[in-house]
Amino acid sequence: MNNTPIHTIIDTPLTLTVIAGHCICASAATALGLDEELRTHCISALDNGADPLLCYELLLQSYLFAGFPAALEALSLYADILSHRDITIPFFKEEYDVEHFAQRGEVLCQRIYTTAYDSMRERFARITPDLNAWMLIEGYGKTLSRPGADIILRELCIIAMLIVLRRKNQLYSHIRGAKNIGVDYATLCTLLTMLDVSPVIHSHITDTMRDFFTVTLSNIFGRMQTA
Repeated sequence: MNNTPIHTIIDTPLTLTVIAGHCICASAATALGLDEELRTHCISALDNGADPLLCYELLLQSYLFAGFPAALEALSLYADILSHRDITIPFFKEEYDVEHFAQRGEVLCQRIYTTAYDSMRERFARITPDLNAWMLIEGYGKTLSRPGADIILRELCIIAMLIVLRRKNQLYSHIRGAKNIGVDYATLCTLLTMLDVSPVIHSHITDTMRDFFTVTLSNIFGRMQTA
């Protein structure tokens, strides 16, 4: 199965699709453990024509950022939705090849971090050699390189999770990474607007995180802030 075409995620360089918006909100709801909000956005994504496998992949990747329990509970809820609709997903099966995952992960990670890749890896190695290796194997290689969801939508959903989880350092890195793979300033502004459409998700985004998000966008994209 090929990766989801970009046009199913972004209508123009500035406009996220309805499906992408629901996937982004579903990711935030997963990170926050908001079951009814998650249910609403999963159903809405499917009702608007989302590939059931796309939603599955985006929920699956949440284990890297929100933890295994959050991902498992989200996928359990999603499985119930699919069962009630008599939908069966053609799950992607791949041999667990650590060397292959490491190589594939390095390619994707370099694509996302570009000139910051070497310094990032060196810093990780000093802090934790284990996570330095697992980041490529488990994160970028085994999970984020899977077919079924394009890396752009994967990154947007990751950013949504990091906003609501208040993880500033990781949020900065993934906003920069999103820019490196072609996401523009307006799209990231729209992402926050989409999260705010949900009163429940909106209530979990602190003013501090909003300010950080705004300043980070301005710094990374070289935009002047208005008073």
